[in-house]
Amino acid sequence: PMLHPGQLDLERNEVAHITTKISGRLISRLDPGVSSAAKIDALDQIRGISVAEIADLQALEPPADIVADDAASIARMQDNLSLIVQDIVLLKAGKLAEAQAVDLATDAISRNIEAFERRFGLSPCP
Repeated sequence: PMLHPGQLDLERNEVAHITTKISGRLISRLDPGVSSAAKIDALDQIRGISVAEIADLQALEPPADIVADDAASIARMQDNLSLIVQDIVLLKAGKLAEAQAVDLATDAISRNIEAFERRFGLSPCP
């Protein structure tokens, strides 16, 4: 079903609430004091949220003048999702340094997504 922008904003508010709970509990996925199991759990929750959000965004029909920008933003979200999945695999394998490097790689992609949202006055993704 097609989602309207208002519906997506309501959904994003719920996602923001969940993400805030995850962030509050975890503080930082890179915090050395947080167990790998807790990091994996938090990243898996973020993975699930990301999958749902990407599907919701793909269900929207963007205005014709931003179709290309919208597709590029969704592609960046999918790139971020791939890195999150890779992060989970590395953590499960006990490769903490590699997982930290992958985690840091998500920052630049996230900044690009945020720039797209600001450019078009969209509600920010959590």
